[in-house]
Amino acid sequence: MGVFARVLLQSGEQVLGLAGEDLNLMILPFRQFGFGQMLQGHLPLWNPHNLCGTPFFANFQSALLYPPNWVHLLLPLAAATNWSIVLEFILAGWFTSLWCRGRGLSIPASLLAGTAYMFCGPFLLHMYAGHLAMISAMAWTPLIFRAADVAFERPTLRWTLVGALAVSMSIFAGHPQSVYYTALAVGLYTLLQIGMALRRRQGTSCLRAVVFLTAIYVGGAMLAAMQLLAGLQAVDESARGHGVSWRFASAGSLPPENLVTLVTPHFFGGAEGVPPFGREIYWEVSLYVGAICLALGVYGALRGQRGARRFSTSILVVCLYVQNTIKTFYYASSCSCDDERSEESCEHDDRPTTDRVSACNGRREAWSKPVSCHFARTAD
Repeated sequence: MGVFARVLLQSGEQVLGLAGEDLNLMILPFRQFGFGQMLQGHLPLWNPHNLCGTPFFANFQSALLYPPNWVHLLLPLAAATNWSIVLEFILAGWFTSLWCRGRGLSIPASLLAGTAYMFCGPFLLHMYAGHLAMISAMAWTPLIFRAADVAFERPTLRWTLVGALAVSMSIFAGHPQSVYYTALAVGLYTLLQIGMALRRRQGTSCLRAVVFLTAIYVGGAMLAAMQLLAGLQAVDESARGHGVSWRFASAGSLPPENLVTLVTPHFFGGAEGVPPFGREIYWEVSLYVGAICLALGVYGALRGQRGARRFSTSILVVCLYVQNTIKTFYYASSCSCDDERSEESCEHDDRPTTDRVSACNGRREAWSKPVSCHFARTAD
């Protein structure tokens, strides 16, 4: 709370984030229009202010059913946005600490892990860029991993419901890519757990864990069915609904040289007054977790318990592999290999087909009226 106190306690229109990015180009207009309509007693299925009209509720990033966003029904736009961002940071830290405690770490170690996750480059920088749906979905990831651990310990109905709730919240958050990445990462994590269980001759627990995790994801999808089904129906109207080129599909993976950001976050620019110059967008490929956490991680890898070292090293390799390849797999899995559409038709994000004209002009015309908020690049 102290980190964001200056912005939270101000009475003006200052918002956490970077001006000129997704926050004021799309997210704030979405929140202003969507929750403004809900305050008038309407569920906004359609956005008539964008070109000739576009689906609104079916757009995942409207996130109207995500409970933390309901603060927009109580507070002005700027204050509600800031408080919703801070809430996601609190949830991310709390769930990470809970996961670590479940794995047997001490309270100080768990708190340090939660703090590291809250303020690491892959999480914090997306707030800076205004990717609120992404950080909202990422905040629930540690709780899903905790549920995956419980699957191999002592599955209970309570944890089945908690896991299903976490999955549904990540869907409601509005960033389906993060839901997909998390599901695949949990799948790989589960395979490592199964391998360890089979070495201990615990085959029965493996079957029970698979059933438990299946129930979590099926239950989560059912809880979020209203948003999920509407969003999937709108996919055919999106720019990626019928496949993209291989060049576009393989873009955005972690460049190997960006591993240096584990040590120095601004090696490729991005600091105040220093424009980024790397191969990818600054906030998409920064791995920085802090010098202390990195040093402790290296120490643990060298001096920790043998079993823990092997498991942690395997997880690290899996995470790097996922970061390098998962975007390619995600997009390529829904593409035809002989897609010959031009690159120009693919260089945009998941917006309805009618939004492509404004995309070509470099504009995102998703707002109902101008949003007058100022942006705080830091909150110290």
